[in-house]
Amino acid sequence: YTLSLHDALPISATTDSDRSEAQTAVAAPKRVVIASAYSEHHRARLEALFQPAQTVFLAPGAHAILRRELRTADIAVLPTVPDATYLQYQQLRWVHCNRSGLDACATRQIINAPFAVTSASGRSAAVLAEHALFFMLALAYNSAQQLKAQRNRVWGLSGAGKMRGLEGRRVLLIGLGCTAKALVPRCLALGLQVSAFRRSAGGDEGLGIPVSSLAAGDSVDDLLQHADIVVLAASLNDSSHAMLGERQFALLKPGAMLVNVARARLTDTAALKAALKRGTLSGAGLDVTDPEPLPPWDSLWRQQNVLITPHVTPRVADRENAEIDIIEDNYNRFLSGRTLRNRLRHADLYTHASNTSQRRLTTRVIRARNRLLRPSVRRV
Repeated sequence: YTLSLHDALPISATTDSDRSEAQTAVAAPKRVVIASAYSEHHRARLEALFQPAQTVFLAPGAHAILRRELRTADIAVLPTVPDATYLQYQQLRWVHCNRSGLDACATRQIINAPFAVTSASGRSAAVLAEHALFFMLALAYNSAQQLKAQRNRVWGLSGAGKMRGLEGRRVLLIGLGCTAKALVPRCLALGLQVSAFRRSAGGDEGLGIPVSSLAAGDSVDDLLQHADIVVLAASLNDSSHAMLGERQFALLKPGAMLVNVARARLTDTAALKAALKRGTLSGAGLDVTDPEPLPPWDSLWRQQNVLITPHVTPRVADRENAEIDIIEDNYNRFLSGRTLRNRLRHADLYTHASNTSQRRLTTRVIRARNRLLRPSVRRV
C-alpha cells in the first residue's frame, strides 16, 4: 500500500499512543495571533479559550501586519498554511491552519520546524461525505443527460434501461479519515456494500465494515478488482502521489466509477483521462483537478461521463464552531504535552511541487474569462 493517510479520529477519541504518552505540561502561551476571519461571537469563544494569553485578531490578507505580530506570538491560527519564512519566528510553538489538507506546506523544512503544524481536518466531514454521495447518485442516474433532455423538453432518455441504482453496489474507500468515516453510515443507509483500505492497522473503529490495511500486508490492487465505486478520501504525500495510475485503472471492473473529494494528484491525470476515454471508467465525479483551477481548454471538460465541481463544497451549519472545537481540543493537548490531532508528520512529506508561475497565469486567464461569462452562468 502506497498511501499515507492522516486517519484522523473523532475529537472525543483517544489513541493508544495518547494514553501511553508522558503527560508533560508546558508553559501557557503569552500571545496568540489569529489571522482567520471570525464573528464577534466566535472571537469571544477564542479569547476565553486562550486566557490569560493576549489574543490578537487580524484581518485576513493583512500580510505585513501578520509578519510583524508573529515576532512575539507563541501560537498562530491561520487561514492558509505556513511557508519557510515562518522559520524565522523562533518563539512560535504551534501553527494551526484552518485548512483540511497540509500537503501545500509538507516540506522537510516545515515538518522539521521547531513549531507544530496542525489542520482543521474533520470540520466539514459531513458535507464532504454528502458531496461524495452527490457524485455517486448523479453518475448512477446519468444526471447530465437527464438535465440536457429537460432543457430540450425531450421526454425519454437514451440508454435509460441500462441505468442502475446504488443499492447493492460495492464501494471501496481509500483512506479512513474523517470524511470516509462520515461517508460509511450514509452509504450503508442506501444499501451499499462498503469496504475500506487504510495505512494503519486500526481496524474498522466501530464502523462495521471490512477494513484492509498496509500494516496487515493487504494490497489495494486486490480490492480495486471488486469495486463498483472507488472513493478517494486520502491525504496527499510522496507515497500517495499518483497512486491510481494506468495499471490500477486497468484492474477496475467494467463500469466502475471514481469519486475524488480529496486531492487530484492522488491519481495520474493522463491515466484517468485514458480510462474515461476507453470506458474502463464509466464515470467520474471530481471536486479536485490537476491542474487547478482547470483551464477551459482542458479535455476533462469535454468528457461526457465526468462531473466536475470547482473544489467547492457547501458549508456545514457552523463551520467556525467546528474549527474552534478542533482548536480547543488541540489546545488542551498542547498544554498537557500530548500529541496534537491532525499534526503534520514526517509521513506527510510532499515534494512534488506544482508549476506555481504557470498556475498563476492560468488562474488570471480563468478569472478574466469568468467575469465575462458570469451573467450567462447566472441565467443557466
